[in-house]
Amino acid sequence: MRASPPTRDLLSRIRVFAAQRDLSQAKHLYSLLQQNRYCLDKLTTNQLMRMFGKCGSVEDARKLFDQIDNPDTVQWNIMVTAYAQNGHFQNAKSMFDSSPQRDMVSWNTMCQSFSWSHKVDEVSQCLLKMPQHNVVSWNSLLCTFAQNGHYLKAQALFVAMPEKDVISWNIVISQYAEIDLDRAKLLFDRAPQHSVVTWNVLIAHHCEESKRVFDTMPCRDIVSWNIIAGNAREGHLDCAMDLFDRSPSRSLALWNVILSGFASSGDVNRARSILSSMPRTDVISWNSLLAGLLEFSSLRDAGELFTAMPHRNLSSVVATALLDMYSRCGRVDQAKRVFDSMRARDERVDLVTWNAMIAGFARSGHSIEALELYRELEKLDRELQPDASTFAAVIDACASAVPPAVSEGRAIHRQAIARRMDHDPVVGSSLVAMYTRIGGLDAAQRCFDRITARNTVAWNSMLVGFANHGSGTGVIQSFHAMQLDGAIADAVTFVAVLSSCSHAGWIVEAGQCFQSMAADFFIAATPEHYSAIGDLFARLGQIGEARSLIRAKPYESSAADWMSLLSACRIHCDVEHGASAAAQAFEFGELDDPIAAASGTCKLLLGMFSAL
Repeated sequence: MRASPPTRDLLSRIRVFAAQRDLSQAKHLYSLLQQNRYCLDKLTTNQLMRMFGKCGSVEDARKLFDQIDNPDTVQWNIMVTAYAQNGHFQNAKSMFDSSPQRDMVSWNTMCQSFSWSHKVDEVSQCLLKMPQHNVVSWNSLLCTFAQNGHYLKAQALFVAMPEKDVISWNIVISQYAEIDLDRAKLLFDRAPQHSVVTWNVLIAHHCEESKRVFDTMPCRDIVSWNIIAGNAREGHLDCAMDLFDRSPSRSLALWNVILSGFASSGDVNRARSILSSMPRTDVISWNSLLAGLLEFSSLRDAGELFTAMPHRNLSSVVATALLDMYSRCGRVDQAKRVFDSMRARDERVDLVTWNAMIAGFARSGHSIEALELYRELEKLDRELQPDASTFAAVIDACASAVPPAVSEGRAIHRQAIARRMDHDPVVGSSLVAMYTRIGGLDAAQRCFDRITARNTVAWNSMLVGFANHGSGTGVIQSFHAMQLDGAIADAVTFVAVLSSCSHAGWIVEAGQCFQSMAADFFIAATPEHYSAIGDLFARLGQIGEARSLIRAKPYESSAADWMSLLSACRIHCDVEHGASAAAQAFEFGELDDPIAAASGTCKLLLGMFSAL
């Protein structure tokens, strides 16, 4: 059961590692391809060479290049670029000279190589030798002139260029920003289009200019303080703080701008220090710091600040983030307090907040409270109507109730159909999970079939449903259908597939799946994957192999691993391995719950001895 390699997923991972310049991940990925004898096509080889070049490993890129029988022009160009990007300009020139054929990209790459090494004459000579030119060619020379202080030459070339793009404009704007900011502004206004780089160039030089303007002002009013606020909002915090420190008087609004700038950039310690230095605070001050703590610090820090707040008048966004974090950490009572405090105010609580609270109840096992809150939401005015997230959360609550709230779940399913939301992948996935939990595989399949755009989560819901019902064939068939549908399998997918193989006793299929997971899908095995394989060995009576796997896996063993092995020893009357597993189960379990560990271990041991 080895699936065909998902080329799209592989190429996506290569591009991500290249963009992140992550050499360790790049090498690990290539190592997996080699270990599994992956047959590289030309496209994959080219992307791997580019990846290594961007990650700084020209040696690995060259090894791939040397393995190609007859490299084409594109592959020669990739190697020239790799050498040039990493400062190996002589090697880049040698590769260029050795290339049997050259196209426009070859010549432009060589021009850029000379430009990066600040060789003005070589760039000019390269352009003269080129059989034809485009805007990339001219930009190389323009950039070289600008970077090496040849401002008049750069200006003359820019005027004479037959075509210009946004990069051309960025080069000259950046040049003039250094020597004549007014001229840079004029060029900025004339540019046909602006990129992020264009804006950043002007903003960076405005920061220095704003300092000079600020220092020369004989008196300062609210307009001058906007210079500080503008720098803070644009992320130029050092510049903003420098101006702020020189301000003879500081309004509360200005304090809040500086505080918000540091909090939103992740420097929560500096933001906290600013808050403690403020002569007075308001709700905006506390909300800004709380938002920063929720995003960049721990829930404990955020909770302590929330408790210390003199006014609990939280903004809707901050309050929703706080209650969501409380519920995800199992502190649903604290989440409910935040929710109630929001409702106690005059402003109307929005649907996002309602959804977060309903989902928090469902996730924490408080299904009754989730259903009650949903019914309360239904009674509100018609402007606040349940959406897909609402239905998904309350359906999850019905499924997780003990016992499952079957009648309520079916009623909510009918409401979703009436609102035409059962086709939504989020709602559909929750419906599939609910019906598989209450024993309705046929109903789950019907819900799954109605989903218009099935994503990985939707497919996983169906796979897990088949696995929980012991339908190994259903899992395998769905897994293959998932590949044909274009959905990309993830770690959850393989837990379902391996678990179904374990329950069915399919050791060959499980081995193929486990190997394919790393070789074809590049997914690292988790403890759950190892547990499924170990459980399969144990079920088949291969106790020694199961024990070896527990000891050899790259994760620390748990009490559950050894209890599972002990259970298998009881079934197969393997006293020797059973006694060893019992000792390990007690040792690991004692750390968490010594009484439960001892009780469970003793029961399994007694069961094993009584079976002899």
